[in-house]
Amino acid sequence: MPNHLDGRGARNGSRRHHSRPHQQRRRRLEAAEEQGEAAVESPEAEAKRLALAEAAKQRAADDEFFWTAAQMALKERERREKVAAFLKAHKFTGVNTRRGWYFSYDYPLHCAARHADLEMVRLLLKSKAVRKQRDSDGRTPRQVAKRENYHGSHVPVIKALTGRRRKKPVPEAVVGAASVGAAGLGVSRGQEESKQGEGQTDGI
Repeated sequence: MPNHLDGRGARNGSRRHHSRPHQQRRRRLEAAEEQGEAAVESPEAEAKRLALAEAAKQRAADDEFFWTAAQMALKERERREKVAAFLKAHKFTGVNTRRGWYFSYDYPLHCAARHADLEMVRLLLKSKAVRKQRDSDGRTPRQVAKRENYHGSHVPVIKALTGRRRKKPVPEAVVGAASVGAAGLGVSRGQEESKQGEGQTDGI
C-alpha cells in the first residue's frame, strides 16, 4: 500500500514538473498578446496625449491673452483718470481745447510742459494731444519747455516733445541723374586711363 501511494505521488510530481514549462509558455504568450494590443492602441493613446497637450497650450495662451488684456485695460483706465484729473485741476475741457481769452490762451500740453510734468506730457500725447499746437504767443509746447528750462530742468520734457523726423524720399529723377553721372564719370576715367596707357606706349 505505501509503495502504491509512493508511485502515485511520483507520477503526480512528474506531471507537475512537466506542467510548469507549459504554464510559463502560456504566460509568455498572454504577455505577448497584451503587448500586441498595447502596440495597436498606442497611436490612439499618442493622439489623445497630443490633443491634451494642445488643449493645455491653448488654455495657457488664452490665460496669457486675457491677463495682458486686463493689464492694458487697467493702464488705459489709469491714464484716463490721470488725464481727467489734470484737465479738471487746470480748468481744461479737453486735451486739445484751450483755456483763456483771445489774446492769452494755451493748451494742456503747454501747461504740462511749463510745469516739467513728464508723465502728463506722455499721457497727453497718448491721448492724441497735438504737439504742434501754438499758444497765444505763437509757441509750441516744446518751445515753452525750452524757454522754461533751467540747468536741465525741462530736458526730459523737451525730448518727449521732440517728434521723430521722417526721412524725405529721394525723387527718382535725382536718383537717375546721379546714376547717369556716375556712369559718365566711370567712362571718362576709363578714357583718361586708356590715353595715359597709349602715351606710355608711344614713349617706349
